[in-house]
Amino acid sequence: MKRFLMLFTCIFCCRLAFAFIGMQDTTISSPDEDTAFYSKQEDDQSAFSTNDSSVVRQFLPGFKQKYSDESFNYKELEKDTSAFQKFLDQLFQAPAATPKDHSFSIFWVYLFYFIIALALMYGVYVLVSVLLGKKGPWLIHKKSDGEVLFYGDENDMHSDIDYKSLITKSLEQNDFRSAVRYQYLFLLIKLAKKGIVTLHKEKTNSDYRNEIKDKNLGQSFSYVSYIYNCTWYGEFVMTQTEYEQASGAFEETNNMI
Repeated sequence: MKRFLMLFTCIFCCRLAFAFIGMQDTTISSPDEDTAFYSKQEDDQSAFSTNDSSVVRQFLPGFKQKYSDESFNYKELEKDTSAFQKFLDQLFQAPAATPKDHSFSIFWVYLFYFIIALALMYGVYVLVSVLLGKKGPWLIHKKSDGEVLFYGDENDMHSDIDYKSLITKSLEQNDFRSAVRYQYLFLLIKLAKKGIVTLHKEKTNSDYRNEIKDKNLGQSFSYVSYIYNCTWYGEFVMTQTEYEQASGAFEETNNMI
């Protein structure tokens, strides 16, 4: 995102710079010193005299050499255009006359606007995610019922772990939150051993739910997943009475397997 914004800023600044360079300063020329002026006395005299066509005005000597100087050469030199400048010209120029060039120019214009739209949508998504206070890698997470399971130690997900001992130890320490987590992991291990689900560290609760074909088991699994999400991810402070109710739901789900 930062790289895209920097690229867009560079393109915009380059465009302004080239536009500024291309502008030609207009100057107001001062009266040329070679212009012949008449004095006020001559003007007064000419007011009472008739025009004599035989009188020829004379130019100052050497005026041709002066105006042939290099400073009076107004021919613009064509500068070599870089490939990047050609790209910018093609991107921002008005549609060309020929159909082929016209379609090419329109393509880049619409592509540019499409990228801008994607950047805006991404920015809105990031802002909404921050305001919602999502945890972990929230840019790739799904909604709350699809949280990635391994918010803690990823090594906790093994079939050779004695989850019953971990549950007992957590209860002795009144750590009901960890006890619910071990209950949920133990349930997943049991489902995997029965071939109902396939374990993977990147899967979510919703992914496992979709693998369960039995309707009743799926509904029960969804309920204990809700308990797990609220307790573990929501950091819900659970009392012993509430844990006993949650433990009953886990036991009922285990009996369905």
